[in-house]
Amino acid sequence: MRIIVVWTPGFAQPSRHRFLAIPVNPPRDSLMCTHRVPVLVGWLFLGVFPILVPHVDAADRPNVILVMADDQGWGDTGYNGHPHLKTPHLDRLASDGLVFRRWYAGAPVCSPTRGSCLTGRHPYRYGIVTANRGHLPRRERTLAELLSTQGYRTGHFGKWHVGTLTTEIQDSNRGGPRGKKHFSPPWKNGFQVCFSTEAKVPTWDPLL
Repeated sequence: MRIIVVWTPGFAQPSRHRFLAIPVNPPRDSLMCTHRVPVLVGWLFLGVFPILVPHVDAADRPNVILVMADDQGWGDTGYNGHPHLKTPHLDRLASDGLVFRRWYAGAPVCSPTRGSCLTGRHPYRYGIVTANRGHLPRRERTLAELLSTQGYRTGHFGKWHVGTLTTEIQDSNRGGPRGKKHFSPPWKNGFQVCFSTEAKVPTWDPLL
């Protein structure tokens, strides 16, 4: 089994982000990536990879996992030398995989960055230029939609923040009747399974 894991802070200084691609078992050059590849080019490669090799059996194709952390700066990890924070799992990913040090996010806040990673587009192209505004339009093709056409099972878990999740019940920052025009949940964007919140993951009251 092969696994590609991508981890990035979702909300920090754009020029300081990191992109990690970690293959398990295949040779390191199988990702065809170097430290000079911008994030959108690298992420689009992950999206077109199964299309470029349609003859590969499903069991031999890599699993693709994107992990995005809000409010985590580039220096808030052990492998980047933080004197107090302990991040052993991220340190292991960095040790076993590739660390891209010239990676530029689409924006310095969460929503535009998330949309850029999902679509490979600039925020001004698809219409989410800051947090809590706009939504992922149906004309855009997401990574999940591309992978679904090649037999992948797709899922989203956690914070969505590129559209509302309900048109009837008040939810989070914009969900409900007041935000009907921004209804664009994961299941409308290629994710077959989801356990998602619109904008945040509180411990007990989702309207806080």
